[in-house]
Amino acid sequence: MAALIINPEKDLRLGAKRTASILAAIDATRTLTLSQFLGSLGGEALGKRHVELMIKAAGGDLDRLDDWRGGRLRDPELAERAGVPHLGGPIQDALDALAPVIDKLLANGVEILPPAADLHAAPEGDARRTLCISGRLPSGQKKADYQEALAAQGIDLVDSVTQGLDWLVLADPDSASAKAVKARKLGVRVIGEEALMRLAAGEVLPD
Repeated sequence: MAALIINPEKDLRLGAKRTASILAAIDATRTLTLSQFLGSLGGEALGKRHVELMIKAAGGDLDRLDDWRGGRLRDPELAERAGVPHLGGPIQDALDALAPVIDKLLANGVEILPPAADLHAAPEGDARRTLCISGRLPSGQKKADYQEALAAQGIDLVDSVTQGLDWLVLADPDSASAKAVKARKLGVRVIGEEALMRLAAGEVLPD
């Protein structure tokens, strides 16, 4: 299989092996959810779980493939709402570059299902939850130092404060910063590093 040109102007090509692996993986299951489809493409910030979080946070504005391909992520308001205020442009650039791959997959019978109804529902039971760490923590620990422990507890780290976020972690949970004020308006719980450590250890925070 020949390499697939993904940007004729810059002569950027998807290697034959990469093209073949994408087509083979999707050929095995031609009916995919939108997050599975986008997550298979290998574009910037387009992992399956991240796409799910963006769809959920966007509240219906990223439910269709056309929404992702139509340049909507260049809209700062939508990018902010989707939880990618600084990545909307790069994600859109990646999707634009992958247009020939997407067209080829669709032409070969790949069917994309709409997001599951429960993707927009509030988390309940053992559904995964989201947490944002902002600023320097008192202990000097970085976000990455908590990521694995939080993931084991069903908590995903995200980069911004959006509707549906469960916790915002600040050095001072009583802060009156713009991010803290926004979080409280959205009903997001603002906590400090001590509470973060308890979450990472699997404890349930008191109300």
